[in-house]
Formats: sequence, C-alpha cells, structure tokens
Amino acid sequence: MAARLPTLDPRTCQDLSAPLQVRVIEYCIDPQIAEQLEQVTPSRMHSYSGSTNPQVRQVHRLVTTLLSPEQARAKELCLCYHERWEVEETIDETRNQQRLSQQPLRSRLPKLVLQELYAQLVAHYAVRSLMLQAAQTKGLDPDRISFTGTIQVLGQGIGKTCFAFPGADGPRPQAHVC
Repeated sequence: MAARLPTLDPRTCQDLSAPLQVRVIEYCIDPQIAEQLEQVTPSRMHSYSGSTNPQVRQVHRLVTTLLSPEQARAKELCLCYHERWEVEETIDETRNQQRLSQQPLRSRLPKLVLQELYAQLVAHYAVRSLMLQAAQTKGLDPDRISFTGTIQVLGQGIGKTCFAFPGADGPRPQAHVC
C-alpha cells in the first residue's frame, strides 16, 4: 500500500474554494480474494457489464481528507470504503429493486406514507434475514447473495404456495396466489 499527500488546487478542481490537502492511498486486493471476486458478476451500478469482474485486479485509489496514518490506518480506510459500497447497494435495493410500482409511494396522507415506508423497510429486512439464513447454511458472506435473485426466488415460491382455509369439512386448499 502506498500513500501520497497532494494538495488539490481550486483553479483545477470544480467546487473547491481553497487549496485542500488530501491523502491518496493506492492498493491492490489480495490475489486470492481477487480471484474469488473476479467471478462475481459486477453490480449494475458499475460501468463494466460483463459476466466476470476483471477490474478487481487493477490498482485501486482511495482519496481522503484524513491525512494522518495514526488517525486512520490505510487498511482500515480501504475496508471501510468497500463496506460503504455495500451500504450504497442496500440503499439501491430499497429504492429500485424492491419497488413494485413506478410510483415511489402511493399514499397521499403523511401518516399513510410513513406506514408504507415502514412496510417497505420491514419487507427489506425480511428478505435480508432470509439471505443471512441462506448464507449461514452454506458458510458464505451474506453480501455475496443477490438481493434481486432472492426476491425472484421468493416471488416464485409465493406463486406456488397453496393456502388452506378451515371449512366445515376441514382445511380446503385454495387456488395459487398471484
């Protein structure tokens, strides 16, 4: 890992009003981990759209205003940066992949908008909980399981579910849902 401390110039950096010193950390991902990550299909948030991810083997650069290695070690910053992207992808899941309607929230009253938002967050939590259980049964990192794929599997499972309702003659199977 290498680090430099350049100063950004407001004449060449848009929206910068004064010189700003930054720390640039250059690093490569461990070759064994890179080999595994290379096989992971890149996120649709990235510009590369192939079926593998060869970009994991290139040099990565992290720019921060945390200048002192004592304040924040380079390795810790790099790990936090990658965790940050996992949080960004979680936000993307709730915003785009979990949406069932083109209209963001259907309710018109503030109280009902809040109720709808809570329902979406509970649904996201439920899907993520199932992903965690699935990952634990196979000894995987839960972040390696596709949120979109999980929603598709759940949708297929719900479509095949047969509910039973008690009747005079005992439970009666009902038609498929969806």
